[in-house]
Amino acid sequence: MVLILSDENDYSTQQVLNWLMHMNKPFQRLNRTSSVTLVSLCIHDSQPQFTLKTSEHYLPGQYRLIHSSGISAYWYRRGYLNLEQQELIPAPGDEDIDYRLKKGINEYLSRENAKVGELLNYHLRSIPHLGSVFDNAVNKFINSLLAGQLGLLTPKSLITGSKSAFLSFNQYAGSCIVKSMDRAGFTIENEIGLGNTTVLISPDMIPMMPERFNLTLFQEFIDKLYDIRAFFLNDRFYTACILSQSNEQTRVDFRNYDDVKPNRIVPFQLPEDIEHNLSKLMEILKMKTGSIDLLKDKKGSYYFLEVNPIGQYGFISERCNFHLDKQIANEF
Repeated sequence: MVLILSDENDYSTQQVLNWLMHMNKPFQRLNRTSSVTLVSLCIHDSQPQFTLKTSEHYLPGQYRLIHSSGISAYWYRRGYLNLEQQELIPAPGDEDIDYRLKKGINEYLSRENAKVGELLNYHLRSIPHLGSVFDNAVNKFINSLLAGQLGLLTPKSLITGSKSAFLSFNQYAGSCIVKSMDRAGFTIENEIGLGNTTVLISPDMIPMMPERFNLTLFQEFIDKLYDIRAFFLNDRFYTACILSQSNEQTRVDFRNYDDVKPNRIVPFQLPEDIEHNLSKLMEILKMKTGSIDLLKDKKGSYYFLEVNPIGQYGFISERCNFHLDKQIANEF
């Protein structure tokens, strides 16, 4: 049985499940919203044996049991194991000391549960798998440093909270973009989503900048020929060229999708030395899969931007006939 951990509304996950059903491969899917209760976990002969009881909020009263002995492969797509936690509920009449005591106990119990979750995720990485929750803690700066050490070009970058430092860098770089240091945007209680995008800093924005601000990532603006998205799957590359430069809406960031006049996306072959260095990077990061963003500038140079272990790949799969959902299903 293939165990799959994902988000409830992830389209790519459902497409892979369709292939698994077509191939008659049994699977169990857990979502970030799934309620997961650890029934038992026994460590014997250095092998954890566990039983999970899971349920979904849209299927009240129904649950499933998942035994570790029945898991033959694991696919981490997105999300996390939502382990059930017992909590002490503060009462309206609690004294201040009682309230703080209950809060402290709940924080302690949360840390206890987190250690169990780490063990489960560690074990799942020891069986045949694609992806891991540990891959999800990517740091784009560390990855960029590693890429540079392997010979890949990366954009010049500055992290600062000082306007004067930015001005010096901007003069040196010619023009700059500002982008997120972690994942773009955030959600509020899974109900409201706020996103951000890469922005080219225009001269009229600079006077409005305060002298001090939160640490922010600035990068040199590279006048690209086109964007490149490479999906990496067990040492194979499925690469697409995204012709985003001629559209003003997508010129700085192709993720500012133009639904009226979408970018043309075509299959692309990266140079052999670029693929070799990217493979080495994924090996160092111990990632079996991920979406890699690059760009090619008008002088013919390739720049590594970032690797996202849970990045979207469906749009290049559909436009380039890569059939990545089937390729992933074939891995199990």
